[in-house]
Amino acid sequence: MNVEALSRKLLSAVDTGVSALRAIARGGAGAEGGRFVELDGRRWASDLALSRQFLMRVQEAKWNRGDGGVNWRGIPNIKDPFALALYPLLLWELKPRTVIEIGSFQGGSALWFADLLDAMRVKPFHVHSFDIDPGQVKVADDPRITFRRCDSMVPSTIDAEVLAKAPHPWLVIEDAHVNVKAVLTHLNRSMQSGDYLVVEDTAYIQEKHEALREFARAHPGQFQVDTRFTDLFGYNGTFNFNGYLRKL
Repeated sequence: MNVEALSRKLLSAVDTGVSALRAIARGGAGAEGGRFVELDGRRWASDLALSRQFLMRVQEAKWNRGDGGVNWRGIPNIKDPFALALYPLLLWELKPRTVIEIGSFQGGSALWFADLLDAMRVKPFHVHSFDIDPGQVKVADDPRITFRRCDSMVPSTIDAEVLAKAPHPWLVIEDAHVNVKAVLTHLNRSMQSGDYLVVEDTAYIQEKHEALREFARAHPGQFQVDTRFTDLFGYNGTFNFNGYLRKL
C-alpha cells in the first residue's frame, strides 16, 4: 500500500471516529423530537467530521472561475455538495411560487433554481435575486428571473413591491452574510405560514449561526428547523447548520 492510500485510510478512520464521538456526545445519531423542532434545542455541531481538507477542497471547487469549478450552464453556482442535493428536494416538496435570494454573485444559483422549477413544472414562479452589485451577473435576460440591487446594511432597499406582491409560498435564501439578523427580520415581516427560510454557510461562520439564533429567539413560535433537510446526511450534515426553517 502506497503512502497516499495509507494516508487516506488513516484520515477516513479518524473522520469516522470523530463522527461517532460527536454523535455519542450529543446523545444520538439522528434528529430528535420529530421533523420540525425548535432552533434553541439544536447545537452548533454536526455528526459529520467536516475536516479542513474537505472544506478547502469544496471552497476551491466553488470559487474556481474556470470550467473546472462548480457552475451551472457555464456560470458559477456557488453551492456546496450538500446544498446541491438538498435544494432540489426542498423545491419539489415546497413548489415555491417565489424564490427570494439575497446574494446573487454572477447569477448561477438563480438560473439553477429557475431551471429546476421549470423541470418540476412549477407554474407560475419567479426568482428574485438581490445583490449590492448586480452588474456582475452573467445570466442573459431571462423572463423567469429578475436581478435587483439591494444593500444588506439597509434592508429596506430590498424591493418593497416584491415583498408586498410576490405570491406564496416563498423560498427565501440568505447568502450574503451581511447584517443577517436585520435582513431576516425585514424579510420575515412579509413571510407567511408555510414559507421556507434557508440561511447558508452557518457551519463555518459561527457568527452567522448566532445571528440566526438571535433572530429565532426574537420571533418565538414563528420558525422551526426542518430536520428533513438539516439531518438527511446525519445531524447537521450540511454546510447550513440548523439553516433550513419553515415559518409556522
